[in-house]
Amino acid sequence: MEWLQQQACRQQARCFLSVINTQENTSADYSYEDWYRIVIARAYELSQSLPKKTNRIAMIGPSSGLFLVTLFALSALDKEVVLLNNRLTKEEQDKQCQLTKVDICLSDWLPDVHLEELLAEAKTWQAEANNQSVSGMTATGHSDSSLFDVKTRPDWIDWVTSLCWQHKEEAIFAIMNTSATSGQMKSVPLRWGQIQAHVKASAQVLGVEEEDNWLDVLPLFHVSGLSIVLRSLYNGTKVTLVTKYKAELVRNLLTSGIISMVSLVPTLLGPMHLDKPYGLRVILLGGEYIPPALVDTCLQHHLPVYKTYGMTETFAQSTTVNVLRHPDKKESVGKPLPGVSIDIVNPDANGIGLIYIQSPMLMSGYLGKEPLRGAFNTDDVGYMDANGYLYILNRRKDLIISGGENIYPKEIEDIVYTLPKIEACALVACPSHKWGQVPILFYEGQAKADRIQVKLKEQLAAYKQPKKIIHLAHMPRNASGKVLRKDLWEQAKNYADTID
Repeated sequence: MEWLQQQACRQQARCFLSVINTQENTSADYSYEDWYRIVIARAYELSQSLPKKTNRIAMIGPSSGLFLVTLFALSALDKEVVLLNNRLTKEEQDKQCQLTKVDICLSDWLPDVHLEELLAEAKTWQAEANNQSVSGMTATGHSDSSLFDVKTRPDWIDWVTSLCWQHKEEAIFAIMNTSATSGQMKSVPLRWGQIQAHVKASAQVLGVEEEDNWLDVLPLFHVSGLSIVLRSLYNGTKVTLVTKYKAELVRNLLTSGIISMVSLVPTLLGPMHLDKPYGLRVILLGGEYIPPALVDTCLQHHLPVYKTYGMTETFAQSTTVNVLRHPDKKESVGKPLPGVSIDIVNPDANGIGLIYIQSPMLMSGYLGKEPLRGAFNTDDVGYMDANGYLYILNRRKDLIISGGENIYPKEIEDIVYTLPKIEACALVACPSHKWGQVPILFYEGQAKADRIQVKLKEQLAAYKQPKKIIHLAHMPRNASGKVLRKDLWEQAKNYADTID
């Protein structure tokens, strides 16, 4: 939060955040000074509401200005925040709260608040104290004790100076849950040291321009969405936040000339059908398999696509390539960012092996697990060429990436196996023009498909549920009895034109 305090002092009136609320069809702009005030007001409100001795707090909610300001305010209160996917079922959310040992979940009891109310309250306190509108900050960027009416809030001066604006590198800003290929949840603590290393390296690779305006249509509980905000905050530039993705609105924004940067997954970029840059200088493209045909189309229309590769464990972007500048490297995901080291471990004769990453932006270890020592095994398979560009061949062998969301087959299969009369099952990816991939479930046994469907709907988020459930008399197996997923992937392709 030191960056917010600094930017609010250096460029008070500059717009930091433009929030487009698609549900209410409204928009609002907030300067760096406005946002600083709102965060302080929200922090004060939370400090009066939260139970004592609350350290780790879960947040569940859609991307919004309130979600973001609450996260910032909790950071100023020196709290650790677990960001939960609001697309999960209540049962899944409760389970993740238990596993991460949160003290309280805000979304369970905290009433909704409007940003304008917080800003108006902060300005009223200031006006009452000074009888005029003043900046409320000193030249060093520290909050002025006259920002709020000391007579009506006698504890304010002591309280506001106790807010945590400068965090230690090892302090946790947020915790995001992810899964290994086993489907078992792992919690990634995002610490200020790794976040700072990331935003600095990203700025070197993508550059920073005075009029940058980064469109954020990705969920704030995902590292892809949150990293956009923190990069822009560090750079002192603008973010335009869309609370819920709507294709027509996003296309209008991208073609308006007011947006200069955007992060998208391929399944969102493809339907945009952009035929020229429209003032865009960066389209950061990643998060899932990027079809070569899409890259070729982008080159044809001179779109400034930067392919990237990263993960929650590395706070997103770890490699990047400007495809327009290096069309001969269009099949790669780029070179490592400054400070990032990538090794291919146990390579075969063609140099293909497991991808290991080491960098200051890498997590120190999963929450509650042994600290990470040395390089991190991504479980992805690929190779590096003679120029240091990374190529990804497989991403976590059985992982299904649908519309940017990770689906781990074992999680779904474990639920199916709790049903009677299931002999075997396997969830595999089916190609999808709309989503990139969608899950299809194959099973063997006497269970009814509709019973399986009901069970999965009870326990899983909608995006994880199979688009088709197919009964087989006999699952394909090898000599040892292991189900041959490769054969099922081939069968799944036959359904590609029937499920979009």
